[in-house]
Amino acid sequence: MKPFKTFIVFIVALTGITGCTKDALMQSKGYPSIITVSVSDIDSLGATFEGSLLNHGEAEIIDFGFILNDGKMDYQFSIQKTSTLKEFKMRIETDLENGISYSCRTYAKTSKNLVLGNKLNFVGKGSLFPIIENFSPKAGFDGTQVTLKAKYLSHDPLKNTVFVNNVKALVVSSNIDSITFMVPSSSFVGNATISLNTGSHGTVSPTKFNIQGPVIESISATSGHSGDMFTLNGTNFLQNGNKMEVNFGGYTAGIVSQSNTQIIVIVPVLYNILISDQTLNINLINGSKNTTFKSPYTVLKSWQYKTPTPFNWTWKYQAVTYNNRGYILEMNTNLLYQYDPSSDQWNTYATTLFPGERNEGGLFIVSGDNLYKVGGYNYLSKLVYDVWVFNFISKTWTKKNNIPFNLYNGFSFQMNNQLYVVNDEGQLWKCNFENEQYTRMNDAPFNFKYSLGSTFTANNKTFAVVYGSTWQYDDLNDTWIAKAPNLFSKEQYSVDAFGFALNGTGYVLNRGTFLYKYDPINDRWVLTSNYPGLRSDNSYKIAFIIGSRAYVAATSGNYGGNSPLMYVYQE
Repeated sequence: MKPFKTFIVFIVALTGITGCTKDALMQSKGYPSIITVSVSDIDSLGATFEGSLLNHGEAEIIDFGFILNDGKMDYQFSIQKTSTLKEFKMRIETDLENGISYSCRTYAKTSKNLVLGNKLNFVGKGSLFPIIENFSPKAGFDGTQVTLKAKYLSHDPLKNTVFVNNVKALVVSSNIDSITFMVPSSSFVGNATISLNTGSHGTVSPTKFNIQGPVIESISATSGHSGDMFTLNGTNFLQNGNKMEVNFGGYTAGIVSQSNTQIIVIVPVLYNILISDQTLNINLINGSKNTTFKSPYTVLKSWQYKTPTPFNWTWKYQAVTYNNRGYILEMNTNLLYQYDPSSDQWNTYATTLFPGERNEGGLFIVSGDNLYKVGGYNYLSKLVYDVWVFNFISKTWTKKNNIPFNLYNGFSFQMNNQLYVVNDEGQLWKCNFENEQYTRMNDAPFNFKYSLGSTFTANNKTFAVVYGSTWQYDDLNDTWIAKAPNLFSKEQYSVDAFGFALNGTGYVLNRGTFLYKYDPINDRWVLTSNYPGLRSDNSYKIAFIIGSRAYVAATSGNYGGNSPLMYVYQE
């Protein structure tokens, strides 16, 4: 018998509750001897289990009680802290289902071994329904952890389930008298019902859990233009998950910054509604929650239709401003046209024709009462080095000496009473066209042959923008400082981007359609509007500035109706 006893001790020492088969007849005198006496008082509220200790054995008993088995798993009921060891019983009021066959057996545990008593089989008639006694906190958000105190929970954590408004919650932890769960994500805001299931038994808490959502309390303005900065103030903006969206009547706004009490956004572009005011509701979405501000917001029109140019040729025109009027030299007729914003009319400004050869792509620079036409590319595809000056007072053209550098598709800017020109190869020249003085500076770290090249002044600093990058010029050190990157690019079947300066900052009309504005404070480009013309991606455009408005004219295009057109843009 010695080997047999040793084998049994080994099994008992290594196996858990579900693996032990040692019963009262196999128990050694060195170990506790226990028996399962009876299962009685079986009714719809539970059953009573009774056990007895026959022999204490040599080892200290550190736990004892009953093990219930439903044919699938064991449920351990410890009564060590509530009963004496000699004769012990307990009323089982959980985990019993009506009509299900069960077995019950006693157990005693020492520091080294687990000893099991004999099995008694019975058929359950039911057990008590769970009771929710309390939970905390009483209010919160999606994802808030709530601890629920309850009676008659299942000893199997997987059978204890919690629902919030019939949506199953994630149970974080569960024991015989409490459950911690996370409030599930939902669109609901308000007082929610908490329900608890233990197997087939369920109950509902008499107290509601208040689910809170975002609240917009105030906004920084009730009207504005696309591209404006706009602020929402309120509470609970970030409490219900990582998803954050603000939209104006379904148009998504770009988020600049966000906190739990304030969100700064950019008023979105209303892509197909650009020349009329639109009153829209402001909606905020956080996680699955959403809220709408009590008052609507009016997105003011940014564009107005104006009289288009009286010509529609495919030349690459240049436009300038003088004395609050716009001017374009029409290269097919060599006539200078003037636009008067007060009458919204185009007229020829002078009967004198431009006397030079027809070319395009040069620079038109206004200085004082003079218009300088510099460089270009003629119809024979040859670079032109000419400098012509038109005097707005006498309305006459005069030819000056050639420039010492090629200039096609370049840009110019002024700093500290000095005029600078950058050509498409990145050469930087300090120019005095009146006195015909030209000084070459350090080359720019960029070039833009046949593509975007534009300059503007913001916060008293001069910037240049080309495809992919933005630069600031330091005239004291004759160097360029890299600034914000950009996504401007030439797409197939769309026109090149072009830029202009307005109200102390830069704008770029990318692919002929998307108007971006430079934000000098945050050093970034912000989508502020779309050009409203038909098939704007396929119409060549130019712009001239009068006051605080940009007149953007589509002078030629590949589709009927997309040129000539002109719209004025105002922030």
